[in-house]
Amino acid sequence: MRDSGGRSRGFIVSTWMATAMLLTVAAVVGNTLLTGASEHVLAFARALASGVVLASVADTVMPMSTLKVVRWSPSPRPPVFCLPS
Repeated sequence: MRDSGGRSRGFIVSTWMATAMLLTVAAVVGNTLLTGASEHVLAFARALASGVVLASVADTVMPMSTLKVVRWSPSPRPPVFCLPS
């Protein structure tokens, strides 16, 4: 069975497994290398990782949820929020 992108299920599962193994190795190596690091270095690393997770969610989950909201919403498109610059 193939998804809409033309990739097989085995390829997708293999990609996710390789990603999980790479992240595990990165976490172990990072934990070993940063054993004696200061709190500022650890705070920076955690903030960077949090930003990456937020960007990933914003890139993959939010567009899909917006599409679902549009179908249930009486307005033709979701509201746009503008932050002052």
